[in-house]
Amino acid sequence: MDRRLLEKGDGYRGLRKTYIIFVCGYDAAGFGYPLYRRESILTSPAGDTKYDDESYCIFLNAKYREEYRSAMPEVCEFLDLIGQDREIDEADYETRPGQKAAAGLRLLRKDEQRRIAYMTFEQKLKDEAYYAREEGLEKGRAHQGMRLGRWRIFQKSPEKRRGICHRIPFFASYTV
Repeated sequence: MDRRLLEKGDGYRGLRKTYIIFVCGYDAAGFGYPLYRRESILTSPAGDTKYDDESYCIFLNAKYREEYRSAMPEVCEFLDLIGQDREIDEADYETRPGQKAAAGLRLLRKDEQRRIAYMTFEQKLKDEAYYAREEGLEKGRAHQGMRLGRWRIFQKSPEKRRGICHRIPFFASYTV
């Protein structure tokens, strides 16, 4: 990801701090913790060395085990909040950030215009993904058809093979 943040010829000092947060509906590491952090490590035969490249990756686990709740109550309340479909009540949350988030989400869910805008945006993303996939499949089928057509011409006769070899762009990938 960092390489996309630099222009050609830029030094690495031009990189800014990068934060990536994944909110997962599954336990990415399988230990049951509510939060995992990725560290950057250089490996060598002499051993591993941590280094700070100022890129941070955090995985939030909505399927955390209850025994780890007391270590990170704010994180767990956030994960509980986003995973709920029921009516939200601020009194259900012990921490101030949890109460504020619950109040904001409750208001957001009651605002019909915002809900429609969100659902419309979500549907638009799904539609774009569908059409992009269809376009990719169509291009793939067209490319495969061209290759098959060229191959059939190539196999027809030795005379035609000699006459068209220089015009087949994918000739190097064919074996006779």
